[in-house]
Amino acid sequence: MESKIQIFILLIKNLKILSKFQFNDKGFSVFSKIKFININDQNNISSKLKSAILIPLNPIKSKNQETISWQTNIDNVDLILWDKILKPKKWHSYPSNENPLFYFDTKRNLILPSWDIISSFQLFINSDNSNKNKDKLGRIISNKVEYHNLRLDNQPHLNNANFIFLKATLLINNFSEPVEKFISPIKLIISHDIDLLRSNDFLSQSIRSYRLLLAFIKFNFKDIKKYFSGFIRAIFFPYRNYGNSIFGMIDIERQFDYKSSFYFLFGKRGRYGPRSSERETLNFARSIPEGWSIGLHYNFDSFKNDKSLKNQLLVLRRNLKKKVISGRAHYFIFDFHKDAKLLNDCGIKIDESLSWHDSLGFRFGIAGPLIHQSQNIKTLFIPTIFMDQLFWHSDNKDEFNLEYEHLKKVGGIISFLVHNDIFFNKEYPQFIGKYQKLLRKLYEDNLICCLPEDIYNISKPFLS
Repeated sequence: MESKIQIFILLIKNLKILSKFQFNDKGFSVFSKIKFININDQNNISSKLKSAILIPLNPIKSKNQETISWQTNIDNVDLILWDKILKPKKWHSYPSNENPLFYFDTKRNLILPSWDIISSFQLFINSDNSNKNKDKLGRIISNKVEYHNLRLDNQPHLNNANFIFLKATLLINNFSEPVEKFISPIKLIISHDIDLLRSNDFLSQSIRSYRLLLAFIKFNFKDIKKYFSGFIRAIFFPYRNYGNSIFGMIDIERQFDYKSSFYFLFGKRGRYGPRSSERETLNFARSIPEGWSIGLHYNFDSFKNDKSLKNQLLVLRRNLKKKVISGRAHYFIFDFHKDAKLLNDCGIKIDESLSWHDSLGFRFGIAGPLIHQSQNIKTLFIPTIFMDQLFWHSDNKDEFNLEYEHLKKVGGIISFLVHNDIFFNKEYPQFIGKYQKLLRKLYEDNLICCLPEDIYNISKPFLS
């Protein structure tokens, strides 16, 4: 169990690395000059302290504040906070006593967050710790996690914190410009998990046959046509709408001068593993053009047996004759605390496995790179924010728009996962055409497309 001092150090490292992507050059210059100092509590502040943001390790709070949230709007940005701490005597609240973002002392240019940021940070990074919250595959179930049910992950907590600290610094130093003048355009990461390359494997055809039988029983003629045509099409055109969709997605990305990452699946075959041969998968991987990124989609058993992940990486690296330094866990089967060491030992520099598998939300409270709490682990984690089946689902439209628009205002890194087998698949007609519409929207909003390697190279100085 980490001490509060260790959590403080980890928090500040993550805030600083995030600021590199969140703010423009002017904003980063202001933020990089901020001095963060830890104190025990807000009632014992040394008279020698000046011009700093104070982070209390054991703040004094009213009872039962941990899950009580409040919302404040500054510069047309709604910010949600919780776990309020008490204001020090003779200090001021901004913007109000009822819904403060921070407290400040004008005489000494001191700033204090109005919430327990240490505990809030721990809330997110420790979400993997309870096995009671996991399904049979070992994934965290979102509706069993309290902070998700309280909707505290609807906004990226650390991005909000940086936004607030920059606002406080601007105010205390008499800057007149609004914070938006210091926010950088969102950085965009696009990736594709290549789970299925062809549609005629035994398991896929068995599933179609079962669904076709159910459609007959229910006299659902629409589904009868869909699954019957899908069954026949899989026999004669197995790569259509599956492996060949890889090149369709690349063609659309070229239209907007975007690049993306492709994560290929190797290892043990079956229901939860690849359904194509190793040779087939490698042939598609070799076809990815220069400038796009290739990584590993860790098989479901990768963290049960150290040799499994090492062998998968060996196959990809040896046959492509190139470094493979990025990846994401199949089905998001990944434990941030237990599994990160193996990724580090295998030379994975960038991982995109941190995500809810069943809900929208900023699961780790950040839209940007995350550093692990172990100093020996140099892998950089970039949480996946939006997965296709979730953010394109009609029930999630409003939530997606709120989270996306909020991130545009506070800045950070946004990541999208789109699978090749639903990109243009007549068995999933609700998704056809949506990828092109998405990229057009992101392009019109001036998002800056990056590859994971770009994020890692920029972040590398902060990892030492």
